[in-house]
Amino acid sequence: MITKLIGIGAAGNKAAISAIQAGVIKKEDVLLINSTLKDIPKDYDGKKYCFAGAYGGCGKERNIAKKHIQEDLTNETLDMKEFLAIGQKDKEAEFVVLVSSTEGGTGSGSVPILARYIKEVLGVKAVQCFAFIGFGDDIRGLRNTVEYFKELEDVIAIQATCNAKYLSMADDDKIKAEKLANEDFCRKLAVVMGNMLRDSDHNIDPTDHLKIVSTPNYCVVEYREFDKMKNKDEFSKMVKEMVDDSKAIDVVSKSQRRFAIITNIDPDSTGSIEFNKVLTERYGQCYEIYQHIQHEKSMPNFFAFISSGNKIPTDEIEKLYREYQERMSSMDNTPDEFYAKSFDFDAMDDSFNLETKPKTKSASDFFSSFGVESKNPAPAEGGSTSKKVTSQF
Repeated sequence: MITKLIGIGAAGNKAAISAIQAGVIKKEDVLLINSTLKDIPKDYDGKKYCFAGAYGGCGKERNIAKKHIQEDLTNETLDMKEFLAIGQKDKEAEFVVLVSSTEGGTGSGSVPILARYIKEVLGVKAVQCFAFIGFGDDIRGLRNTVEYFKELEDVIAIQATCNAKYLSMADDDKIKAEKLANEDFCRKLAVVMGNMLRDSDHNIDPTDHLKIVSTPNYCVVEYREFDKMKNKDEFSKMVKEMVDDSKAIDVVSKSQRRFAIITNIDPDSTGSIEFNKVLTERYGQCYEIYQHIQHEKSMPNFFAFISSGNKIPTDEIEKLYREYQERMSSMDNTPDEFYAKSFDFDAMDDSFNLETKPKTKSASDFFSSFGVESKNPAPAEGGSTSKKVTSQF
């Protein structure tokens, strides 16, 4: 599949650059979008776009990003047709991934609009959003996350991972946790792009792949490498650990529509493959199952799965909303009483002030106080006694 990646906002830019550096996608197939180019390394020479008229960032305000993306798409200053090669045979994008955070303004505000524009206006069949839910550091970020999910509606596929779930692996270092989240994103992007697929007798063909990644609503993708499997119980145990260790937001309802598995394994070990029971128990009965089993010796043994079409995990989103409400209620929103208070001061205080310009008198008045008549008396009203004076300096 011809895949294009769009990284939006600071978090999305970093994730997209990580995917290039990891060799998951080529630089020419990536576009970075932001409301300030300061978030993009100066030496980055790939495609990048800054919203026209942007002051420099959105200050976490989603409405600012919405305004920018709507205007720039309408005016075509952001030419998505060109980047996605719409109408160009053998070049047109078949699959578009948009990656961003949910808490900032630029990414969370513009992604829902841009994703739907690409699918509903430009006609790209497979559009998927990858969302990084941050650490819930502030109230606005919590609100932005809830609004982001509400605005995607049920026409776009979405993956979401929680940066906070990586903290235990990163010694509570948020910077390291973000790096781990980006690495995980790269692995999952490689899976949905089909980078690991090799020719096999047990194949997922391009149409199967397109159906899996284009299925609307929530998508879960996991990948794990392994040495050797002795039996089905051991394989099933690994799959269960993959589900339990997932850093994605947790699926509550068993509502998947399709799932696909991709595995690279020694031909003698295919009898140990067992995944259906675990994935069905966790994500529910689905309409279609696709399997790709290959035996590529130059690659490590691995197992990956894609569960698509799940309902949005409302429990975790509602939990974020409740936290937003609680923290908002504990914030002091009362008017500042200082400005309503009256303060009276003693009038004598002004006598201690330094006059900005001292009071002056005319030269004639000054000299007359010494009993000396001025040689240049003040002019009569309407007259003039000015004389040309030559400087002595």
